[in-house]
Amino acid sequence: DAEALAGALIEVLENDALRRRYVAAGSQAVQRYDWSVVAGQVMRVYETVAGSGAKVQVAS
Repeated sequence: DAEALAGALIEVLENDALRRRYVAAGSQAVQRYDWSVVAGQVMRVYETVAGSGAKVQVAS
């Protein structure tokens, strides 16, 4: 709905408090999905699996 989208964009442009909330939320999302954070999480999973002695079957 183009009209609803335009209205929402205008609201964000005109509402400083709302815009600041969106900026803050966006910054938090970027930090959460930063590659250095994700890579660390993946490494912890690998270390847990490798240290447990569990056998992992890889799909072919």
